[in-house]
Amino acid sequence: MKLNQISDRPEPFLDPNLMSEDGSTALYPYYYSFSSDAQHFVYALSNQGSDWLEGRIRNVNTNQDLTERLVNIKWPEFSFTKSGDGVFYSV
Repeated sequence: MKLNQISDRPEPFLDPNLMSEDGSTALYPYYYSFSSDAQHFVYALSNQGSDWLEGRIRNVNTNQDLTERLVNIKWPEFSFTKSGDGVFYSV
């Protein structure tokens, strides 16, 4: 859930259960990061319980993922550049 202001009603930010028909996609714990300006969110998804993950970057304002994907990764560490316009990752 996210709030734009404390007085706003919460709205969904990310629901991995809606990313697959059978609800078998999960947000992988611990492997996510926000950019310092809070405009982007990078995260890892697991499909059908696999430990092979897919990394995605989400625009926080639009709640839409960017087209870039990091596929077939395991135990990634994500970090944004100081300006927030790039992502470092290790796999």
